[in-house]
Amino acid sequence: MAPTILLESNCPPPDDPELQRLLALLAELVDARWLTLEIHRKGRPQCYRYTHGQPGDEGRELSFPSAGHLEATLTMDDRAKQLPALADVARFMLDRLLWMRRLRHQAALLRGALDTTSSAILLFDRDGNIAYANPPADQLLSRQTEGELTACEAGSPARPLLAVLCSWVDELLQRDYGSATQRCTLTLSDGSVFACELLRLRDEARDDPGFVALLQPLAPAIDPHLAMVAAAYQLSPREHEVLTLLATGLATPAIAKEMGISPHTVRDHLKNLFRKTGTSSRSKLMSLLRQPAVSAGTS
Repeated sequence: MAPTILLESNCPPPDDPELQRLLALLAELVDARWLTLEIHRKGRPQCYRYTHGQPGDEGRELSFPSAGHLEATLTMDDRAKQLPALADVARFMLDRLLWMRRLRHQAALLRGALDTTSSAILLFDRDGNIAYANPPADQLLSRQTEGELTACEAGSPARPLLAVLCSWVDELLQRDYGSATQRCTLTLSDGSVFACELLRLRDEARDDPGFVALLQPLAPAIDPHLAMVAAAYQLSPREHEVLTLLATGLATPAIAKEMGISPHTVRDHLKNLFRKTGTSSRSKLMSLLRQPAVSAGTS
C-alpha cells in the first residue's frame, strides 16, 4: 500500500547506527578499507554523506537510484572487489532501511494522534485479538474489571464491553467486504453512552489485516438526577463531586487526579456512597441515578 502520511523519505543522521551497519556489511562484502555513501533527492542540492573507515583521495564510484526519488552514490577504495550485482544489493539494502525508518516514523505519528484523541480506539488483528488500545480505551477496559462495567445495545442483554466488541468482530469476519462496518449506540452500566463504530480495515496485500473500533462518548443522560440523589441521600459536597465525576465515566485514578486527592481517598468516598445509597457496586449506583425519581429520606 502506498504511504499516505509521509510523502517523502527522510534521510537518517550521519551517525545513524543502522546505516553505519549497512556500510560495514557492504565493506565486508567487497573487502573495502573504506566506503562513503551520499544520498540526495532529485532536483535538490542538499546531500547526506555517510562514512565507514578513513576515506582516501581516490576511489571508485557506483551510482544508483533509491526509493522515494532519491539518488545514491557509493564510493569505495579502488582495491575493493568489483561485484556485478553490487549496485542491486546496495539499493535493496538501502531501500529496506529507509522504508523501515519511514514506517517507524509513521507509527510514531499515528500513536501520538491516537493517544491524544478523546475517543476510545481499539485495534484488533485479523484473529480478533487486541493489538492496541489508546488511553481512553484502556481506561474503559480497566473499568470493566474494576467496576463490573457492562454494555448493551437497544433490545439486547447487557454483556461485558469487550465481549460486545469481540462479537462484532466475529460477525464482520463472516461478512463480505460489502458489509464491513458495524454501527450502534452502546449504553454502559455506569450510565455513560457511546456512539460506536467497528470498521474492517482493508489492505491490498492481505485479505483481513484487522479491525478498528471507535467509541465516541456522548453526553450522559443522568445529569439531571445528580442533585436530587445528593439531596435525597444527604451526600457531602465531596461525595457529590465524586458521584458527578463517576457519572461522566471516569475511573478511580482519573477521579483522583481531577479532584486532587489520592485514589485511596476516592475509594473511601465510594464506600460512603454505597453505604448511604444502599448499593454495592458502581453499576448499581449508576442504575439508581437513572431512576426517574428518588424518594427523599431513602437510605
